[in-house]
Amino acid sequence: MANKMTKKDVVNMMLADEAIKANQIYIDYLTHELELLNKKASAKKPAKENEANKALETKILDVLATIESGTVTDIRQKDDDLLILSTSKVSSLLKNLIEDGLVERKTDKKKSLFSLVQ
Repeated sequence: MANKMTKKDVVNMMLADEAIKANQIYIDYLTHELELLNKKASAKKPAKENEANKALETKILDVLATIESGTVTDIRQKDDDLLILSTSKVSSLLKNLIEDGLVERKTDKKKSLFSLVQ
């Protein structure tokens, strides 16, 4: 099941079918279903955890601005709020920052060093 079809995919495929195109009742119903799906998708609020993570990512950026580069442990030890987090949590936040293009990762022997992107 690598390519699982969503409800939206099924509705769009049905709208493309010739037999359905011939019946206005079907078209109206399926169009309404698409509107409901789009409305549901746009009404989602970001999770509370995402908001908390953004604040923690800001703290990581502040720490990196002061130490220039360091390991996950170095970053955790410079801020009390980060110190209570697990190493894997800080690593996950750093991964998000790397994907956003704000932090870069360099490997020195077996250590991963993180720094702000210049």
